[in-house]
Amino acid sequence: MTSKRAYKLFRFSLSVRIIYIVLLAVAFNIFISWLIDQMPFFQPLVPDESINKLADDVGPVVFFFFAVALAPFIETIFFQAFIIELTKLNQKRLRWKSNIYPIIFSATAFSLIHVYSLTYVVVTFFVGLCLAYTYIIVRKRKQNPILVVTIVHATHNLIVFTLEHV
Repeated sequence: MTSKRAYKLFRFSLSVRIIYIVLLAVAFNIFISWLIDQMPFFQPLVPDESINKLADDVGPVVFFFFAVALAPFIETIFFQAFIIELTKLNQKRLRWKSNIYPIIFSATAFSLIHVYSLTYVVVTFFVGLCLAYTYIIVRKRKQNPILVVTIVHATHNLIVFTLEHV
């Protein structure tokens, strides 16, 4: 098998990559949550899950709408589109050749707004990496990165919501 043929074999469509990224983000979510729960020295740093209290206070339907529809769109605008595009504007001036800096800046900002607990901050950093990477991939293909990342984020939140609340 020639190398060109082998490359085509492993080249996936955008939709397959998106499914892969959503599953990877959910797997990170579950694994990191489990890992932090196993470390006794983190227990004093992790407060009660205030996100569950918020879900109980506003009701499941409102929380579902917010977590699965509204929050992914708003967070994509601010934490992927705005931060990545702003970083990309300054990328030449700062002589960055890699996309790693926009991805890390985006993921860091994304995780720092999810301060419900230490576990949540760590988990959302990895989810933020996946979302920022998706934004960069879709942007490179000259498609609509805001729409795609919003769908990926909403799908991730839907899976997590279903696992935790149903």
